[in-house]
Amino acid sequence: MSTRTPRSLPSSASLLEDPAVRYAMKQTLQDYPTYAWKCLKIRTKEGEGLERLKLNTIQQKVEAKAREQLARTGRVRLIILKARRMGITTYIQGKFFHSAATKPGMTALTVTHVRDATQ
Repeated sequence: MSTRTPRSLPSSASLLEDPAVRYAMKQTLQDYPTYAWKCLKIRTKEGEGLERLKLNTIQQKVEAKAREQLARTGRVRLIILKARRMGITTYIQGKFFHSAATKPGMTALTVTHVRDATQ
């Protein structure tokens, strides 16, 4: 049996005083791709485990268009003709979760055209 004593960790209050930690937290909360990678996990395609959500090429293109439209108009309104297995639903659900989790008063709702799909 080991007699090592656990190394004490800094308190969360002292961590928040560190400018580098504050910057990293702010970056994570404000930037969806960073938030997705650091905070969200998805089921693997094989369904056997979880993995970090890293935006694929299609998801990155949608994110770029959304950012461009937000900068230009102050809002995002996208119509995406959705192909299967491209990760668009995963992207949107992650984006909704990110908004609801990081913006006070924000809610998100997903509506489907088929009642059974919402169960």
